[in-house]
Amino acid sequence: MSRKLTWGALALAVLAVGGYFGAERYAETRMRERIDAELAAAELAGHVTYGEVKANLFDQGGTVRDIVLTEDGVPVWRIDRATVRKYETDAKGHPLRVVTEVSGVHLDFPGWDKACREKGVACDYNPDDGNPSPDEVIADADIDYRMDDAAKTMQFRYGVTLRGLIEVGLAGTVTGLDTAALTAASESAKGAMQSGLPPAMVSLIVAADLGRNAERIAVSDFRVAMRDLGGLRRQAERRARAEGDARPPEALVAEDLDAAQAALRDSAQAWVPKEFTAAMADALKPFALEGKPYRIGAAEGAPVALFERGPTGSLGLAPGLTDVRALFDALHPSVGNAPL
Repeated sequence: MSRKLTWGALALAVLAVGGYFGAERYAETRMRERIDAELAAAELAGHVTYGEVKANLFDQGGTVRDIVLTEDGVPVWRIDRATVRKYETDAKGHPLRVVTEVSGVHLDFPGWDKACREKGVACDYNPDDGNPSPDEVIADADIDYRMDDAAKTMQFRYGVTLRGLIEVGLAGTVTGLDTAALTAASESAKGAMQSGLPPAMVSLIVAADLGRNAERIAVSDFRVAMRDLGGLRRQAERRARAEGDARPPEALVAEDLDAAQAALRDSAQAWVPKEFTAAMADALKPFALEGKPYRIGAAEGAPVALFERGPTGSLGLAPGLTDVRALFDALHPSVGNAPL
């Protein structure tokens, strides 16, 4: 390659890289403007702060760091990083697919309590001296949302992990929705929030808006898994101190575990199959004594329709779900000690 071509290629590369970073900075400015506008519309501008904003032009995503939500000047939530991995829109700019990860959602309990006292405000924080809360709870979440306007179908999958403690996940499909319906529901939510309605009422309004359009709702891959961090042992130790019982904690825990298993079997509803009740009781021992997670899953694999629009035009239980046992059989739940 001649020297002229070499220098030309190098110059083109420099311009391309410079152009990319210039476009990236412009995109980051636009991201900040969009975030600020959304916070202002939701009347949260004075309650939410955030730090670095980073754009990714390849997948139209981006990352926002150090997000803090405050109430009366007291920090309630702190999020290390919120990342949009993929963001696809239609010709009008409506989102068709959004893949989001939220990493490091902090609830700093001692810090929250201290800030509440300093600010002189009442907080919903009641530490239990007999069973102290952890210094900090950290959670992560991931959301994958896809919209197909042509088929009027929305697919979603989400997972929440309370690091080392709890995992919750669910996937599903809603037919009958399109971006216009979601946009209308979003506008209803903004209006309700601006009018001062509590979050529970806002959620009901949004659910009603979406329910008017939904034709069918199916779920799959539901899971809840949790780990016991010595709670049963602490309860046994407190009982031993209160009753003056000198037996070792292991013996007391085993006794409490037997009682818990018996209570579970005795209190089981008639519609729950006996083998499932037995599996729930059996899974308690590895959970309480061996530190293994307690995991319940349902609709793992093929989606299960829960709601469908009937002949009257209203959304109701899907055909065949005539009672609780029918729902149980359709969801085909499982229980065990699979790892988090």
